[in-house]
Amino acid sequence: MMSEPPTDAGVATDPDPGKPQLIDVPPPWTSWHWVVPVTAVAAVIPVCLLTAVWWPEPTTWKLVTAIVVVIALPLVVYYHVSELRSRKYLNKVLSSEPHADFVDLLKYGAKCHGGAALIGFLQDMVCALAQHGYVGTTIRHGMFPHQAPAIDPIPVNFEARPLDEADESVIALEEAVDDLQDSDEAEPESTATRAPLARRARRNFALGGGCLSTGIYSMMILMGLWDSTANGRIAPMLIVGIGWMMLHLFMAGGLGSVFGYAQWFVVPGGVLVRDTGRRAKDVCLHVYDRRESALIVHRMRAGSCAVLVADADSHHRTTITRHEATLLLRAWLSPVPPPPVEQLTDLM
Repeated sequence: MMSEPPTDAGVATDPDPGKPQLIDVPPPWTSWHWVVPVTAVAAVIPVCLLTAVWWPEPTTWKLVTAIVVVIALPLVVYYHVSELRSRKYLNKVLSSEPHADFVDLLKYGAKCHGGAALIGFLQDMVCALAQHGYVGTTIRHGMFPHQAPAIDPIPVNFEARPLDEADESVIALEEAVDDLQDSDEAEPESTATRAPLARRARRNFALGGGCLSTGIYSMMILMGLWDSTANGRIAPMLIVGIGWMMLHLFMAGGLGSVFGYAQWFVVPGGVLVRDTGRRAKDVCLHVYDRRESALIVHRMRAGSCAVLVADADSHHRTTITRHEATLLLRAWLSPVPPPPVEQLTDLM
């Protein structure tokens, strides 16, 4: 167990209480004039691969390889050109204007990248904000007013907790803070929703792609079963479909949970990222102090959000549930300063 940080300070005073804490930017109208044809062309790639699996002739594989290369290469080039253009635009705006309009920046990103590549633009944007002195900027993007819950910053000190709504320590923290603040606005969760097992299932489903991913993996399994029954042998697609379904349901991090990943923790006034490599000794802790960092929370699907954070030295991004996004913002906007990394060595 990690030692509890000293709580004598109680409620600290923010060094700049007049500065806007949370900037809500609703989703802009996305320019889809190029997204539809690009998506239609990109859909040819999996169709070609399935064709090669069903008719494994040498000529078929050569044809499929040629088609994939011809289609994929222009898409990769277009993506990188758009990325370079966006970085140049961000650096120009943020370095020349003392008070940049974040709404206009996000509209530019939606227009140039559409919905598919917007995460990459947001990553570039949060890094540019940190590099050009827009520290303390906190943006919640992609939520209409009825989708954006009110954020009550956690006013007291607490020890680092995993950014995982199914973790019992997180549940205990939320209950303690809600009792402390005596908030009547938040609707109480039912017993089933509050149970760790139900939270774990809901979290894995949301982070794994929801109904879309479940439908795709189910279709792969059904096609594999049909192929296995017709040919009297276990089809490779059946094995792949079952494997991906297991990762989807039981490992929210997918392959990243196997080959090393970055684990996030909520701390007062910031966020802690624990980078884990393939070897157990390859562990690095980085504390993002809100006063020296920039944070963007972007709503992706009905149940998940992308979180992007950066300071002058590093940047990270991850995908979390909407419930976890609210918890992260409550901790991030806390007036209590984050603990120094030296106090968090128990997480190494």
